[in-house]
Amino acid sequence: MWLLEFEALSLPHRYADIVREHRAILNAIERENSEDARRAAHEHILQTARAADHLDR
Repeated sequence: MWLLEFEALSLPHRYADIVREHRAILNAIERENSEDARRAAHEHILQTARAADHLDR
């Protein structure tokens, strides 16, 4: 998974997206809202996978 994240960072628009997605996860954790944290993490993984899929093309 780490490699996927690293590859996705090579896309110019993904860096800002990744920072925003990580902040959403951390904010949910700080609020002790496990459901929001789960959703944010899931969305982050999906977006990273989609971005990495574009690298293969």
